[in-house]
Amino acid sequence: MIEALAAYVLAHQRLPCPATNTSGDAAAICTVAGSNIGFIPFRSLGISEKLAKDGHHHWITYAIQPSLASARLIYLQPPGLAVDPKTIFCATTADGPLAIHNAQGESAVGAPDFAAIALIAHGPSGGYYLDNCATQAVNSEDVHKINNAARSGIFVTKPPQPSDANVFDDTILFISRNNLMAQKAKYPCRRRD
Repeated sequence: MIEALAAYVLAHQRLPCPATNTSGDAAAICTVAGSNIGFIPFRSLGISEKLAKDGHHHWITYAIQPSLASARLIYLQPPGLAVDPKTIFCATTADGPLAIHNAQGESAVGAPDFAAIALIAHGPSGGYYLDNCATQAVNSEDVHKINNAARSGIFVTKPPQPSDANVFDDTILFISRNNLMAQKAKYPCRRRD
């Protein structure tokens, strides 16, 4: 999945917006509050619908940093100058609500880098999207589980907790902008001389 997203960045100089439904087609714009979180745009990425679902056949939540999906990235290159579009992608700063924290509220990504993408499998206790775009109610009293299902843009990752009342069964896969470019796109944002 991350490899498909990196390939998309190299081809389009931006991340795809989330799909707003189960069609798998990326939305055209996702800079409005809340529009940066939705379904994996599997058709736009050229991957199978199966990859947009977790092991329980529930839709995975796809969240991105809005500034990295903005079509304006393509137009930031000064006319007449040979500036690689990937350089512009690497120079973009975070401008929206996407953060990954641990249970203590600490950021999982060190500054000046920031989370570019988060994929959230909400587990069988709820919080995942249904085919009608509603969200399955959470069957847990765990505050972090409830927060992740609310899709505020700040997601919490921690070890699974299978207790009766406070189930936490979310799995979050995330990657920072710099790691996406260096490890997956093979284009490090920071070059060393």
